[in-house]
Amino acid sequence: MKVSVILAARNRAKLLRRTLDSLARQSLDPDEWEIVLVDDMSTEDLRKAYAHLLGGINLTHVKVDPWRLAAAVGRGPLDNRYSVPAVALNVGIFLAQGRTLCLSRPEMIHAPTNLALSSRLLEEDPEYLFGTSYLGNPATNDYLDAHPEWPALEWRDFLGDVEAASLRTQRGTEPYWYTTYLPRGVAVSVGGVDLAYLPGVGGDDHDFRERVLRSGCRARRIPDLQGLLQHPARGTTRPRRKPTGWEEALARNHNLYWSRRRNRRFPLPANSGIDWTARECIVSLRRFSRSAGGGGSAARPSEPAGVSR
Repeated sequence: MKVSVILAARNRAKLLRRTLDSLARQSLDPDEWEIVLVDDMSTEDLRKAYAHLLGGINLTHVKVDPWRLAAAVGRGPLDNRYSVPAVALNVGIFLAQGRTLCLSRPEMIHAPTNLALSSRLLEEDPEYLFGTSYLGNPATNDYLDAHPEWPALEWRDFLGDVEAASLRTQRGTEPYWYTTYLPRGVAVSVGGVDLAYLPGVGGDDHDFRERVLRSGCRARRIPDLQGLLQHPARGTTRPRRKPTGWEEALARNHNLYWSRRRNRRFPLPANSGIDWTARECIVSLRRFSRSAGGGGSAARPSEPAGVSR
């Protein structure tokens, strides 16, 4: 397996389906990559986002409950659901079988050459690659709703139709996980995403990047690695509300990250003394393998929380 695409998702099945449709059109041989969908206790049925693709892709659908870890490592009590994806990403890294990890958002539509290009580049040098991410708006989602044939378009034609040139883009110096690729071995060596950020909001992504770079894995921007981020607000049936204490949780993580930046004390590896993989949070797991010719699907029964690779 060359590439594992890790998607940490909670609901937004409509947007996730379009992301998966873009991945299904990748130029890399479908036997050489997989999707690890880490389902953070969604109330929507995410199976509907990929059912039409079974038989043509390799996909692991794992449901996780972050509160199992919060109790185990004394990070709680966590009375509010914040936005830190640390548990989901660590489970995804643990389960990934590919040499290259694609860390991405479940709303990101990928250019069809992304997986092949990133895999080739990382076989040459173990770097932290990031690309060009167009940040969609409500009009972008309206276009996608009105044009279900969009996956069949050439990438340049697609970007022209959504007027990508007029959209904001990810900053050229920001290797955030929109269209981001790195060797799995590097992610493991730095201890995954630091679970110290679990009780708060944000900061975990920047902290992970800092530790990867401090481990000697340099960041490099590859403009031809491209993606379009769908507008998240158009992907759910109800408005997302900030829970009570959200501002305090944000300030907590902000202070933790900037304290580390000032003192240049980012733990390498992180999560010392605990199991960084967060495997005890696994509630259920199903693997779907690509069938010969793409005519069917193969599913392995759900595995216990102690699943090993």
